[in-house]
Amino acid sequence: MPEIKKHINKKCFLIILLTFFVPLLTFAQEPLEVEDVNTLRLQAESDAKKHADKDMTRFTPFVTGIGSILAGGMCGGMTGCLSLEYISHGTSDFVLFPVFLTAGSAISFLALLEHYYNNPPHPPIERLIGKPPEYTRAYAAAYGKKNRSKQLKAASAGAAIGCSSIAIFGYLFIPIL
Repeated sequence: MPEIKKHINKKCFLIILLTFFVPLLTFAQEPLEVEDVNTLRLQAESDAKKHADKDMTRFTPFVTGIGSILAGGMCGGMTGCLSLEYISHGTSDFVLFPVFLTAGSAISFLALLEHYYNNPPHPPIERLIGKPPEYTRAYAAAYGKKNRSKQLKAASAGAAIGCSSIAIFGYLFIPIL
């Protein structure tokens, strides 16, 4: 019987040791000083901006801006005209086609901006492996902010070209038909 009590006491001691002392040793790391955190954050932001400039291509958001405006405008124009034709039982003309083109383009532009604003690109994971959490957070935030800004500018430039194409097509050529 004494051997059983001795064995139980060893188990209890081991459980208490693992329960209380191992987490204390795990979290007993020395915290970073405020100056170190600020230096680390500034270094991460600098690295992120440099990498964002190197990684980001403006071609894809630009072409997406043009394509989405043209597609949205054409869909809006055709849907509006077909709906008007259906409602008026074939007696309407296509005078309102430019209005529907513009409405479709505007909705498409808002959807495009929403997409690029709410979905910033994420940095490549290999740049963050082995870095402290403060560095990782600051790097990811700065990288996303920089690339979001560049994507929004490129998509807006593409959308402006798409809108001008829609305007030229809608307001110059359609009334002739």
